Amino acid sequence: MSNFITTDRLNLRAAPLISKDNVIAVMPLATVVEAIGDVLPDKWQKVKTILSNTIKEGFCASQYLESTTETLPDVVASPNLPVAELSVKAGTIISRNGSGRAYHLTEPGLVKIDLNAIPTVAEKIMGIYSVLDFLNVESSLRYAPKSTTTYCNIYAYDFVYCLSRYIPRVWWYERFLEKLIAGEVIVPVPDKTVHELNANALANWFEEFGPSFKWSRVWDLTTLQNQVNEGKIGIIVAQRLNLNLSGHIVAVIPENGTNVAQRNESGEVISPLQSQSGRHNRKIFTGSKWWVNPDQYGKFGFWVSTE
Repeated sequence: MSNFITTDRLNLRAAPLISKDNVIAVMPLATVVEAIGDVLPDKWQKVKTILSNTIKEGFCASQYLESTTETLPDVVASPNLPVAELSVKAGTIISRNGSGRAYHLTEPGLVKIDLNAIPTVAEKIMGIYSVLDFLNVESSLRYAPKSTTTYCNIYAYDFVYCLSRYIPRVWWYERFLEKLIAGEVIVPVPDKTVHELNANALANWFEEFGPSFKWSRVWDLTTLQNQVNEGKIGIIVAQRLNLNLSGHIVAVIPENGTNVAQRNESGEVISPLQSQSGRHNRKIFTGSKWWVNPDQYGKFGFWVSTE
């Protein structure tokens, strides 16, 4: 058994060739990998590693591997943590056309559904589209971009909240995590016990805490789209190389006959059906693989709600 560490950020690929369509994940600098077999032609190495607490196999360029005595980390159980959610004062209205972006929506007529309570896949899909219609991302002022600010994280948070699932708008400061895991009750207080999360921070949150809140990482676009088509919630999130610049997060939404993902001749998804806020707010779009851009994004992940 030969172990290596990556000497740079390094793509883990589904096949030993360079293509935008076969990138499984981006391995950070100093990721430990275990070689499977010998170096292949054109200096490709098949390896296995631990990503998002999951064993993954794939191919990478051997020139960016350096021998190490380190071993693969153990797969560990996800910590049991409470949600972090800011309380809205009674009578306060947080709307799609107002401020209060650190808080969940409370406006009259709020569309909020529980996918678990909907019996059929067709009805689940209709429910997801009803949330898209309600949020109205292309017109609602809550998501309207400003000269230097966009709100992809706010839209993703609202989308998930309206479907009775959880991703954080604020999250616990690290110094409180051990106390929370031990069962101590801590009240979310802005800038004291919790802080706001942007898209870059959400990329880390999904990897570290997503499984604790029923999010499962998937590794290819066809699996992602197919699971979303079953009435689950999908997310793509990517972190910028330069953390001073905005990362990005989008919702992946189900195909419904009228709106479809982009697939190749074999039926494999090459661009899923997406919904986003950002520099350009788009309720439904496909055709873009924006996260596969090594000059902009250092890592990305595909996530699906598991309940």
